[in-house]
Amino acid sequence: MMGKFDNKVQYYRYYVDSLFYFLGLINDRFFGKPNNRDTDLQEKKKERIELNRSNYQFTEHDFGILSNKIPRNIIEHLDERNVKTMMESRGVGGFNVIFEDGDSELVVAITSHREFYPYNLDLVNRKVLFYNTQAKADDLKEFDIDILELQNELRKPQQCVNDFAGFVKGY
Repeated sequence: MMGKFDNKVQYYRYYVDSLFYFLGLINDRFFGKPNNRDTDLQEKKKERIELNRSNYQFTEHDFGILSNKIPRNIIEHLDERNVKTMMESRGVGGFNVIFEDGDSELVVAITSHREFYPYNLDLVNRKVLFYNTQAKADDLKEFDIDILELQNELRKPQQCVNDFAGFVKGY
């Protein structure tokens, strides 16, 4: 199972990082950043996004996890988010995994001091735990993503693709 990885934590880190990186790419299909330099390109992106939203019946309410790019950004810029931990506590923060048979002291440290652990995988409760040290005053700093909810949310666009493939086969 682990192949090229030295331990289970490296294994999980690689695949969870990849998952949220790809969720960020999916997010890009439904959201666009303003581009003031090229209005033609901006208009084409806007049309593409509107088509994707329509074709996948995408709403932020129905796709709450896919609508949120903060988890991907926390992972992508983890070193920046660890500055507080490194400077104030001389710790390294980063990624941890909570296993069923894990060290109870580690679990308590991670869950009671989330500000020092911006990104963790909880296999017991099937959640990815995030702490956004760069959140603004009104933003949510601490949040979890339920892996089973994410799986269900990803099945919706998959069903749209399958439905379309079935439609095309009929021609």
